[in-house]
Amino acid sequence: MVSHDAWLQSDLVKELKVLAYALWDKGWGERNAGNISVRLNPQQMAEWGVAEMASTQWYDLPKPVPALAGQHMLMTASGAFMRHVKENPEQDLGLVRFSEDGSQFTPIAGYAGGGRPSSEMITHLLVHAERQDKGQSVIVHTHADWLLLMSHLHDQSSEAFTKTLWRMCSESLMFFPDGVGVVPWMLPGSLAIGEASGELAQTHRLILWAYHGVLAAGDSLDDAFGLIETAEKAAMIYCQGKMAGMDLPGISDAQIVSLGKHLGVTPIYELNGQ
Repeated sequence: MVSHDAWLQSDLVKELKVLAYALWDKGWGERNAGNISVRLNPQQMAEWGVAEMASTQWYDLPKPVPALAGQHMLMTASGAFMRHVKENPEQDLGLVRFSEDGSQFTPIAGYAGGGRPSSEMITHLLVHAERQDKGQSVIVHTHADWLLLMSHLHDQSSEAFTKTLWRMCSESLMFFPDGVGVVPWMLPGSLAIGEASGELAQTHRLILWAYHGVLAAGDSLDDAFGLIETAEKAAMIYCQGKMAGMDLPGISDAQIVSLGKHLGVTPIYELNGQ
């Protein structure tokens, strides 16, 4: 018989606790900022006895997400402090089941004390729906300082923002040749920001919410976190150049094209010299 708290003792939850603390330690997870979700695979469901976990109260989603119908997800709780997840996982994390038509959800474990999944759940779901066929099962949202600042200083079009990050350091093109999708400021937790993010997720793994934070889709927690770190480093270089009164020219279009050929990646946006 599977232990009722097998999920809490799993390697995935251990990794998530480390990541949540790292988000706070970097200054990206002030107070209750940020949220994390992971779609469960069949092995995790079997090892944790998910099928035997009873549905509790069902809640309507703001919008049905048929692509996730009948699936299960691990997600941080609404109001969870990232620095506390490692100490209170049974309160700050939980498992969620989605109805067979994808219009409702029910908590099935965790969220002790009457908690609920993240208030930005609908955004996570709409991004998961677009990325699941591309091999990504993890979504991380956090308030990365330099990317947030760059959204104040830079043209917010996805193409212009992406090209600047590509120019700041060679690793940018290596890790996000599919660019950064930029969402103009929208009400946090709203269906509107979820739909805008889902649309951009069709082509981008990294999504920047102007004046708010960044969201990344990955095939693991480390993958999503590393993607944010890479973009954050490039944004830091851009912003520090601005602070020094300089517009850094960075890597030229021709050099980016050459780098893409060397790495075997194709930039999502056209560059001079292609």
